[in-house]
Amino acid sequence: MKRNRLKLYSLYTPSQKKIKDEWFLKTMRDDYEIFFEVCAVEDGGAFVDPVGGPPVIQKVDLVIRAIQENWGNVFIFSDVDVQFFQPTEPILVPMMESLDWVMLRDSMDGRMCPGFFACRANEKTLAFWKDVRTYLDRHLEETDEEALNHLWVSKSDGLMRLFLYFGEWGAKIPVGRKWISRLMVLGKPKWKNAYDIRWNFLPDTFLSLGILGHSAWKPGMMIKAPDKIVLHHANGIEPGLSHKLTCLRHVREIVARRDYVRG
Repeated sequence: MKRNRLKLYSLYTPSQKKIKDEWFLKTMRDDYEIFFEVCAVEDGGAFVDPVGGPPVIQKVDLVIRAIQENWGNVFIFSDVDVQFFQPTEPILVPMMESLDWVMLRDSMDGRMCPGFFACRANEKTLAFWKDVRTYLDRHLEETDEEALNHLWVSKSDGLMRLFLYFGEWGAKIPVGRKWISRLMVLGKPKWKNAYDIRWNFLPDTFLSLGILGHSAWKPGMMIKAPDKIVLHHANGIEPGLSHKLTCLRHVREIVARRDYVRG
């Protein structure tokens, strides 16, 4: 019996076509059914530079559409500034058997990143993303990641908010940073949330630069790519398309050199 292919949705601006064609698609290791949407409004290079505006709204609308089109099933969403090193489906499918959502981690203290995620299309995830959309209507300067993390904290109960604020503050202190960060990463998905969404972070082999704990990356800065890296999301970078392309090349070269030495 022929299996149903998982659907992957993505959005890109005209300036990102090179990244889409030469990095995202060229390195893809899975047989996903891919649906692209083009955002004609550059708005200063959104999705290339960390700004909000119409492209972010269109991204959230696309996520909502994906939920409505895949009701009861799992789909994937990805930004196009992602490169792949291994198949993702063999990791995502088992994780999603008992969850509604798995996503990237974008900081040492457990900031949630919607740059690549698997989502179960149901009432809970639809309600959350509709709230993200409503929030962005009132805060057009913010990104989807900022809106997502703000809502997750603001709609939590008092004890959970205290835990999250403590973790964000504590993770910035050199003394105890490691165990506080670990507590946040392990504990955050286990706490009940306002949407009753069952979720978890993807493994750190799904690299988003925020987990390395440094400020915005720029050429010349070190990157420690994890062993057995699965993908790299080129976010957390100094503004500029050229910096993003340089980062993608840099991580690819790090992994290639390491594999050559081992080989």
